[in-house]
Amino acid sequence: MNKTLNIELAGLLFHVEERAHAQLQTYLDSISAALAHTEGKDEIIQEVEARMAELLRDALGEGRQVVAAHDVTAACEQIGSPADFVEDEEAPAEPRVKTSGNRRLFRDPENGHVGGVATGFAHYFDADPVWTRVIALIIILFTGIGLPIYLVFWAITPRAESVADRMAMRGERATFENIKSRVQSEYERVEGHLRQQRPGHRLTTFVREFFLALGKVVSWFFRGLGWVILLSLVVSLFSLAFGVFALLTGWGDVVIDGINVGPAPDTVTRWMEMVLPRGISAGHLWLTGLAFCALPLVLFAWLLLRLIFKSPMNATGTRAGFVTASVITVCGLIGGGIIAGKTALEFREETKMKEAIALPEGIERVELRAAPYRQSDAATASFWVFSADQVSVPLVSVEVLRTEGEEVEMWVEKRARGIHKPLSFQRADRIRYTPEIAPDGTITLPSDITFPAADLYRGQFVEVTVMVPNSVAFEQDASLEQLLHEVRVSEREDAAGEAVDLTIAAFGDTLRATLDVDADLNLEIDEE
Repeated sequence: MNKTLNIELAGLLFHVEERAHAQLQTYLDSISAALAHTEGKDEIIQEVEARMAELLRDALGEGRQVVAAHDVTAACEQIGSPADFVEDEEAPAEPRVKTSGNRRLFRDPENGHVGGVATGFAHYFDADPVWTRVIALIIILFTGIGLPIYLVFWAITPRAESVADRMAMRGERATFENIKSRVQSEYERVEGHLRQQRPGHRLTTFVREFFLALGKVVSWFFRGLGWVILLSLVVSLFSLAFGVFALLTGWGDVVIDGINVGPAPDTVTRWMEMVLPRGISAGHLWLTGLAFCALPLVLFAWLLLRLIFKSPMNATGTRAGFVTASVITVCGLIGGGIIAGKTALEFREETKMKEAIALPEGIERVELRAAPYRQSDAATASFWVFSADQVSVPLVSVEVLRTEGEEVEMWVEKRARGIHKPLSFQRADRIRYTPEIAPDGTITLPSDITFPAADLYRGQFVEVTVMVPNSVAFEQDASLEQLLHEVRVSEREDAAGEAVDLTIAAFGDTLRATLDVDADLNLEIDEE
């Protein structure tokens, strides 16, 4: 038969053996002596007593009613001896190992926004509270049972009120060291809050917080303005890129004076092959363009993720992504430079060939009109029209000069470019452009020029000059509006007696000539 005592510990009544009571009293006295010069002594002792009561209650279970000495010994060992954690000012402190135990689910209203349920789950699963809140919000908004489940957990989950509860919520073992550290940190937080309530401190804090808030508002304003400008620039660049992509792929139309200057959808590849140098395909150009856009795309994705999540991402992965994208962009830039250089080289030399078109004599009236534009499909007008081995494109410019002469004259100047003069001369010579002249003075100009597809597009162009005396009536037909270039009408005085020196290089031979121009535009060539 053992003598028992009734004691109250943390608001709970326990039947304790006399020997167990003496052991418990000694333990609590030793804690009080160890905390003699520690701030928050009373709070620490209360938390230790609460933890001790919890351990003794768990030890009794449902079948026992009296606390034995071995129960107190086990509880003291689990909490820890105060002598093990008393700091020695003379000896260097040894590193302590933070022990952790099983986590318990509590609500954390101090750090939560509503009831602390999501924050409690974040502590229980050792996760970021932001993600648990996002998941809870999604479940509540997009499922029919999200809100009832949240309310049920709010009702059945206990609230973390004591230090021991908050430690168990985070998985920290309620040892003397952890209880002491947690109580002291909360004591310092409360003491700092009380210090801030002093009148002088409150005024200083108000002034400081006011200017800090003003600085944040200004910073947010300029940051928001910067984001607006950045997003506008990005949207503009993407719109431009999408427009170019749509144009090159035939998805979009660019209509000028009723003519779609973009290629038809089924002629995109051939059109690009007409412009690019030989040996470079459309696939090379697309690959180079995508490589060049690698860094802007990665930067846009990074800014978008930062804007959405507002948290720093993995530095190593971000750095590796930017380095990889930069290398790809540099490769695309080099490839684009090579393509641009080779293309520019193909347009280096230009040849102009000017020939006179015979007109009937004695014309008293000139009417200028344009032939209907040729196209493969009447439903979709296209800038480029391809046949088996020919290309038609509306690159025609018309200029009408009113002169003081007596006869109507017409000149057709053909232009083409190439990597050297002989090649550009051949391309210009193979341009086909034949106006139709009627006896009554009606001049019908083709709306496009035709050249062999094997010549590729190297600046092929035709300029028509019609010289109409002021004594001859001149009329423009409405069909001229379909020309890609406007018809220019101007007056020019005849230049008589002017001499122009020309140097003509043709296939390696050089011809030196002097051109004498008189009022009748008779040409005399002196060969050297």
